[in-house]
Amino acid sequence: MSGKPALTGALTGGCLCGAVQFTVADDFADAANCHCATCGSVVRDGAWVHVAYGSLHDAPSHLPDQPIMVGSRAAWHTITDDLVQHNTYG
Repeated sequence: MSGKPALTGALTGGCLCGAVQFTVADDFADAANCHCATCGSVVRDGAWVHVAYGSLHDAPSHLPDQPIMVGSRAAWHTITDDLVQHNTYG
């Protein structure tokens, strides 16, 4: 991490090899279990920053509440929760 002050209510995360580390505020407006075959990166889209929850070291206060992109999930993966599934982004 850099010498910057820590954010209040912040979460830390990073990649497995440790080359990328980040801190993000724990104020996510939406959280979904994305099953997209091409997901896996942090993407900046205007004012929104999409963070793969699997890259977080800390537990977020807003837990995923919907599976999205289930139409392109891995053939071997079975979704076992009772949440409403969305074939696209919701």
